[in-house]
Amino acid sequence: MRRLLEHALLDAGFDVAFATHGAEALRFLRERPVLAVMLDLVLPWVNGIEVLADMRADARLMNVPVLVITGTSTHEHDLRAFQPVVVIRKPFDADRVIEMLRTQLPENGTALGQE
Repeated sequence: MRRLLEHALLDAGFDVAFATHGAEALRFLRERPVLAVMLDLVLPWVNGIEVLADMRADARLMNVPVLVITGTSTHEHDLRAFQPVVVIRKPFDADRVIEMLRTQLPENGTALGQE
């Protein structure tokens, strides 16, 4: 699923970087500016909710749009505290994800994807 989304985003002209777990995503976010984050909630070591909490506590990241990709509605209530967040349900259509991403960005730029 990650590779499908990665290829679709690259084909659409986005600059994309992926992290394979939450700790890696947090390290990346501290090192590079991003315009948006795509985040799965189920991640090893540091889960998606923890990544969101860390982002919203950081002045540089607190307003970065996050597209949460999830197969469950279990954490839906928890996500309200971390706005701006857009929820994308699995399975998803890559073209629809790109359309949703574009509505969050002023222009195409760097977006961090999360498997």
